[in-house]
Amino acid sequence: MQNYPRENRKQRALELIKKVGLDKRVHHKAGKLSGGEKQRTVIARALAKDARVIVCDEPTGNLDSKSSKAIISLIEELSKDKLVILVTHNYDEVKHVATRRIRLRDGEIVEDREIKVVDQNNDFEKAVEINKVSPLTLLNSSIRTLFATPKRLLFVLSLQIV
Repeated sequence: MQNYPRENRKQRALELIKKVGLDKRVHHKAGKLSGGEKQRTVIARALAKDARVIVCDEPTGNLDSKSSKAIISLIEELSKDKLVILVTHNYDEVKHVATRRIRLRDGEIVEDREIKVVDQNNDFEKAVEINKVSPLTLLNSSIRTLFATPKRLLFVLSLQIV
């Protein structure tokens, strides 16, 4: 919602879904998606947030090798204009993308080395622009969420009444 015009929101969502390779599963409920598809959905949501810093904790953990390569190339593309912090147990999978490697063992840093020197054309220390969402939009979203799961709504209401 982040101040996107109402008529462009669906188009933006579909664009991001296509970017992570889930365009064939657009009309499926989240519960019907596989673990890897759910993980790609989370990546699309992170992209929709349009944050300057993206933290990826095991982004390819539940994916097959083909999907993993697609997600790693997407992360590589994102790293051109965003700071991407990637946490993984499988360094070999991401070593061609990494610019710095920090290894931890028992909460201690055991290795910290720069792998590639990167042109620092990104200014990540700029003042963060806060996009405020209007109260009407928040109320609308809350009401739609409540009625999206009518069984849960009725259950919670009955608990409140009791």
